[in-house]
Amino acid sequence: MNGMFIRLKKKLGALLAAALMITSPSVVSANQDPMPGDNNDASLFSTVVSIDSARNPALEGEPVTFVARAYSDQSYEELAGTVTFKEGDTLLGTAPVGEDPTKPGMALLAVKNLSAGEHLITAEYSGDSKFSGSTSAPLTQMVSDEAVPPTANPTVTEVTSYLNPSHVGNSVTFYIKAKTDPQRYKNMAGTVILMDGEKKLATLPMRPNGEANGVAAASFTTSDLSAGDHPNTAKYFGDTRFDIADSISQPMTQVVLGGSTGSIPSKPLDPPVQSPGNSSVFIPVS
Repeated sequence: MNGMFIRLKKKLGALLAAALMITSPSVVSANQDPMPGDNNDASLFSTVVSIDSARNPALEGEPVTFVARAYSDQSYEELAGTVTFKEGDTLLGTAPVGEDPTKPGMALLAVKNLSAGEHLITAEYSGDSKFSGSTSAPLTQMVSDEAVPPTANPTVTEVTSYLNPSHVGNSVTFYIKAKTDPQRYKNMAGTVILMDGEKKLATLPMRPNGEANGVAAASFTTSDLSAGDHPNTAKYFGDTRFDIADSISQPMTQVVLGGSTGSIPSKPLDPPVQSPGNSSVFIPVS
């Protein structure tokens, strides 16, 4: 009888313990992942975001690209979301995180028309369903009429396009690439101004194109080109962090035809190679 009572007591104790584990909010399985999106900060991986400038100091009137990187020491998963760049309480712009899978957590923003003086710039990472938001320490961006452009590592810049020729109303994508010559093994960034003759089409951040290979790239798509020949050039503003010099491409002619568009071939995954009759020649900025 005593043995049966002891066994019954042990069984009841085990059932009670199991019930407490199921109902207690403080007990979580070691293999159970935190629930994303529950607005509970304890369930999110913490993050750190840093900010740097590819043009510091900059001449007054030059565009500046800010480079932010968000990461977490608690998880190897890729971050999503956005980075908001601010000067104090003034919004400069917002850029998506993780556009380039080879540079996870990176976000870039090109800013123009910064006035002379010191600018305290911060980057605010939004967070996502798995990662909490964070804010960088402020970066001091200097803008001065006495800043000297970098010159130590020359570059060449090219611009190509697709479709070419195109028709009025077609989407045309311009591909801009700057590379060091001779090659320098740096994750360089920078800014580019894409021109159509004397008209500015876009000011774009140049992101590292590959892994520490001294190449930066950007692209821009528009469907607003009028019929005719468009002499397009790309002026690259180099990366002062690595003393990467400025350069500008020779004009590349984008031909836009009127009339029916006809069939449009599939867009290539990589920038097209120009034919010898429409190749770009590259010269450094004087």
